[in-house]
Amino acid sequence: MFQVLTQRRRSAPRQAPAGGGQADSAAAPRWARSARQARGADRPAETAQADGQPAAGDDLLEVAIQRVASAEDVDLAEVAKPLVAARSEYEERLVQELRRSHGPRRLAAIALLGQIGTARSVPGLGRLTADPETHAAAVRALARLAEPETVGQLAAGEADEALRQELLAELVARGDVRSVAIYLRFVQQRSTSRSALAALDRVAEPPVSRLFEFLRSPQQTQRLAAAVALGQIDGPEVSRRLIDMVLSDVPCRAALVALVASSGPEPSRFVSQARADPLLAGSVRSIEYRLKTFLP
Repeated sequence: MFQVLTQRRRSAPRQAPAGGGQADSAAAPRWARSARQARGADRPAETAQADGQPAAGDDLLEVAIQRVASAEDVDLAEVAKPLVAARSEYEERLVQELRRSHGPRRLAAIALLGQIGTARSVPGLGRLTADPETHAAAVRALARLAEPETVGQLAAGEADEALRQELLAELVARGDVRSVAIYLRFVQQRSTSRSALAALDRVAEPPVSRLFEFLRSPQQTQRLAAAVALGQIDGPEVSRRLIDMVLSDVPCRAALVALVASSGPEPSRFVSQARADPLLAGSVRSIEYRLKTFLP
């Protein structure tokens, strides 16, 4: 799916031994079952305080791994925060953890790499996408760390619909030209447009300004895809801006496409009025027909 680069090997600092056993994926949370169940043990983490915060002298990485591996629901960003100050050291140790651990502990290492990792972690994570036990966790980490082209390749080959939407959501949320352009390819294709548009609902702050830029793209299919995406986002500010573009001295046909594609109340009212306008009625009918062939 993508090239796996050779990873530099360096010896890792001594760590607590990894827990053995395999995780039961059917009962697991997104990254792991309880590490205690997988080890057949029932003892609290020895390096963490009762409130879950590391005590003085604790190995911060070991505490983080245990918290992620043993918790049913954990804020990964919060757990990984203490590791950021020494990101390079902890990233190297986590990569080593991928090679020697199994079950919830390995899944925890993958999840933490997704938070603090860099491009150096991509090859090791890429190899784990071939393992059913680690596939989902590795894909989620790569969605955050890999180049846009790699994330696009992962999304194209992903069989799980929810995971594909997560990949596309991470891709478009980046907001840069490369990432949004790759995302729009999925909107353009009938086989993936439904997934791509649904992915927008997972993005807290869609790249609206970038999508408006693509309305002026020299590529017709790219303009159409950006318009449909904006129609999916909707919202009062988006609608008003699209209407202003349609009514300007140099009307923007792509903006009218976005309004026709939208199911929002304001765009719907405008399109209803446009159907009765001699200057816009023909364009509306043409766009409606075009969208029927464009969308699944």
